[in-house]
Amino acid sequence: MSLDTHVSVTANVNNSGIARAGFKLAGHVSYKALWPERMRLFDRLADVITGGFPADSPEGIFATRQFGQSPHPQQIAILRGTRKPTQRYVFSAVTATDNFLYQIQVRGEGVTNTTASYTAGGGTSFAKIHSALLTSLNAVVGRNYLVTFTALVVADFVYTATNADDTLHKVAHGLLTGDGPLRTTTTTTLPSGLLVGTDYWAIRLTADTFQVADSLAHALAGTAVALADDGTGVQTMSDTASTVSPTAQLTATGTAAGNWFNLEIGTVGDPATRAVLAITQNHANPGLALDLTEIQQANSSWYELDTAFNSKDCVLDAAAWVEGNGKLYFVDVCDSASETAAVSGGDALDALAALNYTRTIGAFHSAPADGLSAAWEGRLVPLNPGSWDAAYKTLAGVRAMTFTPTQIANLDAKRASYYKSVGGRSITWEGKVGSAVYGFADVVSSLDFIIDDIQKRCFGIFVALNKVSFTDEDIALFRGAIDSSIDLGKSDAYKIVAPGTPGDPDDPEPTVFIPQVKQIDPGTRALRKIPDGQVNFRLQGSVHSLDVNLTVTF
Repeated sequence: MSLDTHVSVTANVNNSGIARAGFKLAGHVSYKALWPERMRLFDRLADVITGGFPADSPEGIFATRQFGQSPHPQQIAILRGTRKPTQRYVFSAVTATDNFLYQIQVRGEGVTNTTASYTAGGGTSFAKIHSALLTSLNAVVGRNYLVTFTALVVADFVYTATNADDTLHKVAHGLLTGDGPLRTTTTTTLPSGLLVGTDYWAIRLTADTFQVADSLAHALAGTAVALADDGTGVQTMSDTASTVSPTAQLTATGTAAGNWFNLEIGTVGDPATRAVLAITQNHANPGLALDLTEIQQANSSWYELDTAFNSKDCVLDAAAWVEGNGKLYFVDVCDSASETAAVSGGDALDALAALNYTRTIGAFHSAPADGLSAAWEGRLVPLNPGSWDAAYKTLAGVRAMTFTPTQIANLDAKRASYYKSVGGRSITWEGKVGSAVYGFADVVSSLDFIIDDIQKRCFGIFVALNKVSFTDEDIALFRGAIDSSIDLGKSDAYKIVAPGTPGDPDDPEPTVFIPQVKQIDPGTRALRKIPDGQVNFRLQGSVHSLDVNLTVTF
């Protein structure tokens, strides 16, 4: 049974959250844990590695980032999930630029760290770029995924042939270079050079004309099948069960549920290399909130949440659960639309901001394997609630990103966070939550702590005394307990409650009101309830910027 049954504390904020214990413990949802319990604690990185979680696994990265910070947590929690997602990325070239290096960094559990790349030559195309990247990505040693072209359905159509230039004709055929395999049939005789039951790939010439090649490579090179005559009868072109389009986006799918891998487009330090490609994690949510509910029921002593399979569906499911269960969620996504698209673009961070949540800090980082969220949590978790601000933190093991002004504006408009380099120093920015009323993660954590502390101190009075009498003397004990919580919140160890200035309405001193017996309705006293307690204070808050006007005279 919750403490709310006995001591109900509700926070009403004015531009300035609820909680449970475990403020100094972050939990990572794992789909590799084989032990029976739903949560296991680890005191050292070495114990995580020897416990069956390699350094290149999501759990290993979480532990490395958590224990790698200074200060770092005393313990971390691995939470056992049972509903494994099948990870999936979709990605594509945004521009086809000659003499440009297209690259995707690959990391993952058991996967050899590799840069899959393609240097575009003259006359490059989306199909050429995608075909080269597919080949390179599928050649990565130890890969636990498969990259495929987008499936294509082509309605059967009738064409005519002109052998003089090896061209096939169909008004608005809709084919793009590389589409295939396609097969052709006839009512009498095929154009000489084409065979029934043979795979061909399209070479687009115009909207109404095309050629065919005997392989994808030949299609991309423009090497067409030679036609010796035009054939006779009705010639029909058909797709097959395996017809795909190299021009459309590519899909990388884990070869088994629970496989985790990292695809990072371009480089973190060069937005131009990221801008030529687009990537999104779009795998389905297998039931993350259900896993979290079961974990919470088994053990609720963790406070901050970390996840690794961060598609939009998974992130939104976890964020909704966190909102209703008094936790704090740091999550980073790699979807390129987060930095390239304006508000209402529909990406994960945009959706989070629209939901106005108070407990999720959504961040962007193009490299999931850097573990931005895990490192950020690890840097803050050791500190007392209220004593930290999520901004201006340097994180061990995470590469700072470089952004264009437009990308920064897009992220800021979505209340999204990121890790950037400023003045030669790498810092986190800015730790906002979706709700503009609550504003920042430290506000939520601070209020969680104060509420939790007041509840426990007041509940302790019920437990310690044989009877709490309905007298002013005993009621005063609750006032004293709350005063103690406020004093703790004012202390340098927490810095949550502003001490205030006597007589200043803009900087009020904290006040605590618990009604006396005579102020309580007899019917309410019969219910053994003290109503209408009031606690008012101003949060100390935090400073993120400074304006200075410099006046110089000669």
